[in-house]
Amino acid sequence: MKKSRGDKYRDATESKKDAKKDLNELKQELAMDEHQISLDELYARLGTNPETGLTSEQAKTRLDRDGPNALTPPKTTPEWVKFCKNMFGGFSLLLWIGAVLCFIAHAILAGVQENPTNDNLYLGIVLAAVVIITGCFSYYQESKSSKIMESFAKMVPQYAVVIRGGQRIDAPAEALVVGDIIEVKFGDRVPADIRVIKASSFKVSSSFTFWHPAKPSRTTLGSSLL
Repeated sequence: MKKSRGDKYRDATESKKDAKKDLNELKQELAMDEHQISLDELYARLGTNPETGLTSEQAKTRLDRDGPNALTPPKTTPEWVKFCKNMFGGFSLLLWIGAVLCFIAHAILAGVQENPTNDNLYLGIVLAAVVIITGCFSYYQESKSSKIMESFAKMVPQYAVVIRGGQRIDAPAEALVVGDIIEVKFGDRVPADIRVIKASSFKVSSSFTFWHPAKPSRTTLGSSLL
């Protein structure tokens, strides 16, 4: 059935409304006000103390509940897929085709001639051997490089100074939980999403974001970061 202009406009309007609704729902899911509420309200919501932080029992309970403070690693390619890519991908596929054609040619000659030459058979075996050797070596090199990069990432684990039970301790960044009080100084990496509750000589470099070399000072006044 042919739609009238009014029907088309109605469909377009409804699709725009649906897209806007999905966007609003996504914004609601990501809405956070921890950086806007007062500090007292923040402490009450997170169940923490700005001076003593969380207790070890609280931290363990929250770690078991929420999981480690780490990004979910992306899905990796299965090893058998990597092996097949090295064995059959790119120029190796042409060599495999050449080897198969050599075997087919040898089979045809063997069916036609009584004493066929084995040149095609030997050539096919050589091509297949070359592909297998180079594919295995390429896969070994790729696997070795991946393991080296993983070992480098584990050699320098990130630590953070966190206050637990009134004591300053060095804890792995993965062990941080919601409500932890941490200390960050110049040169440290920010280990998680944090809110600054106390600062001294605090400056922020926005050159990576706004391409501006200035480093304006920041202070915490009341319930906001200025």
